[in-house]
Amino acid sequence: MSFYKSIIGLMLMALVLVFAVGCDDDEGNGVGPEQDKADIRVIHAGYDAPAVDIKVDGTTAFTNIEYGATTGYARINSGTRNITVTPAGAASPVFINVDLALVTDAEYTVFAVGDLDNIEPIFDTDVRTPVSGKVKIRVVHASPDAPNIDLKLDNGSGTALFSNLVFK
Repeated sequence: MSFYKSIIGLMLMALVLVFAVGCDDDEGNGVGPEQDKADIRVIHAGYDAPAVDIKVDGTTAFTNIEYGATTGYARINSGTRNITVTPAGAASPVFINVDLALVTDAEYTVFAVGDLDNIEPIFDTDVRTPVSGKVKIRVVHASPDAPNIDLKLDNGSGTALFSNLVFK
């Protein structure tokens, strides 16, 4: 009887070993080790551009993003990624086609700015946690038809935080 228990025990151990070795994630289906990731979001500031779809390495990441909208962050593979922007639901024309280098665990914002004929990306690394006791402000002048601007406190009569900002 103990011979049979030994055989059954060995078979169970072999079966467990087969399942354990087979758990590696070569298909990238979310099971097993995860690749290094970065977070990215997009702000559609192309005032005369239609709603757009954004693809990362040919795979749709965001759909039907209207002018003025900001996507949430998407967690994508880090490394050099190809970002394309097309009209919503269409493969062409490609408004933006750019390769971006994304660092693992970093967060990025891509601003699509300019008029449709000259739309281009502004790529910025996000710092969401400022130094203790400080605040972090990011200002992007994304209006191609507006003059240089000043950003002031107290209804425009206070100290200028930023002066003479140019488009982009």
